[in-house]
Amino acid sequence: MQIFGMRKKGKSIIKCDKCSRIINKAKPKWKKVGDIEYYYLKCPRCKAVYTISATDTALRRDIKRFEEMTAKAQAQGRKPTEKEIQEAQELLQANVARNREIKAQYPLEIKL
Repeated sequence: MQIFGMRKKGKSIIKCDKCSRIINKAKPKWKKVGDIEYYYLKCPRCKAVYTISATDTALRRDIKRFEEMTAKAQAQGRKPTEKEIQEAQELLQANVARNREIKAQYPLEIKL
């Protein structure tokens, strides 16, 4: 799946790697297999599946923690401190790395 930039209203232009179709209405789908939750896109023409994210319970908890960290200063009506920014960035990087690990370890299989 290739993303070619943005259209009006902030929507990405997405092109299927398999059949080259432009996917205009990319609405992510959700599926849960055991403890793993997936968000994915499916090409309407060739049915190729592209996993957007895969999370387990621990990663979902860390994502929520990140969201709370980033909202804390805003809720208090102040700018975040350098320490808060650094902690949030470290957690974000760890979350992204864990998401990649889960996607590699538990590939999404969709039956056609």
